[in-house]
Amino acid sequence: MYKRKGKEPSLGINKGKLVTLKKEEEDAEALLKEENDYESEAEEAEEEDLTDFVTTDDLALLHKKLQAQQEAAESVAAERQRALEAKLQALMMLLANTEE
Repeated sequence: MYKRKGKEPSLGINKGKLVTLKKEEEDAEALLKEENDYESEAEEAEEEDLTDFVTTDDLALLHKKLQAQQEAAESVAAERQRALEAKLQALMMLLANTEE
């Protein structure tokens, strides 16, 4: 068989095409890796979201706590109302006594 010195046999693909094909292959691998990373992150986020669900027990406890806070606020408001009414009556008695 006849060989030329200094030249390699050619398959009809020049070096520029080989570089382009290699670059496209690297880009495809990078895209696949990026897609796998994205899917992994999405799965992790989905798992985290499952632990963030509010249960009916949580809602019941929250309702009881809010109801207790509302009752406490109402009792404080009623106590203040009674104190203000007592002060008003005392002032009215003082005013009646000073007019006499």
